[in-house]
Amino acid sequence: MKGTGFIQILKTVLLLAAFVLLACLVLRRFSWNPVTLFGAAADASGYGNGFWQSGRQYGDSLSGRLDVISVQLTLAVGAACMPHLTMRLHPIRGMRAARAATTWAVGAVTTILGLIVIVGAGATAVVGVRTLRASDPTGGDSLLLLTLALDPAAPEAHRSLLFSVVACAVVATTLAAVAGLTLAAAASPAHDVLAKVVFRGRLSADRELAAARAAIVAVGVTAVVLAIVTQHWNRQVLISFTFAAAASALLPVVLYGTLWRGFTVNGLRWALYGGLVLTAVAMAFSPAISGNPLAVFPDRDFHWFPLRNPGLITVPAGFLLGWFGSRIGRRARHAQDPARGDTPYATHPG
Repeated sequence: MKGTGFIQILKTVLLLAAFVLLACLVLRRFSWNPVTLFGAAADASGYGNGFWQSGRQYGDSLSGRLDVISVQLTLAVGAACMPHLTMRLHPIRGMRAARAATTWAVGAVTTILGLIVIVGAGATAVVGVRTLRASDPTGGDSLLLLTLALDPAAPEAHRSLLFSVVACAVVATTLAAVAGLTLAAAASPAHDVLAKVVFRGRLSADRELAAARAAIVAVGVTAVVLAIVTQHWNRQVLISFTFAAAASALLPVVLYGTLWRGFTVNGLRWALYGGLVLTAVAMAFSPAISGNPLAVFPDRDFHWFPLRNPGLITVPAGFLLGWFGSRIGRRARHAQDPARGDTPYATHPG
């Protein structure tokens, strides 16, 4: 946890430095006037003032507008309960440290979001929409293309200090995400499955550590193989699925487990597995996978679910599944032994 914490700190410093530098270079290109920058971006986009309309990529139809709401919902609540992010709370010592960490995190994220607006507008105004779309229709290359456009040493990119700084920030950000994800993914089979379920607490600390290391290697190899297979897929689809799955399966468990005394283990299973399955099925048959030029399989069309991001449907469904599973489990236990109440999943003081 300390190692991943240092990686997160390094990533934050590099990312902030890179974005501040790019934002300053963009504003300098437009005489330090944000109004001029935003006007140039709107003109270069080809949409005029409509460039600033939220969710244009989803269209003006009813399903497109619902998609915008669904994306905002999953981004807001999905990130709050992702395992590799929530596990960052484990090494925090005390409430005061937790408040300080949250304050720093909110400040850093808010600053980055503000800089992203400037850098994104700069990419549209300086690089141009045609070049951005030709390189990557999803906009994944915008940051590096803007860096090359702003760098006077662009013809010799291998000698460019600016490109090196931005590329280093990108690599550090990826490394930080991979470190957290790998640790979270390896801890589950080693600690939860092997130590708690298979050996029922009889596994020594040294053997559990060895199992965790083996799990890290297995998770890493699996991740590399999957990355090779999906390297040409639309990354937005994969990101959308992870946020929607976290919001649909983990958020009901976290909230019910801390706020509802009647939440049971059976309800946890219903919410966790049901929310994950619903998200996977809805995503597999959505326009994000087929029937769309930016879909994973653009030349096929087998979608029947109208939304690219299913969070608007699957998040409430996850809460309903958790409630229904808890009620079913309580009724079953009362039917078997009326004198015995259902053991709640949540624990409360007193």
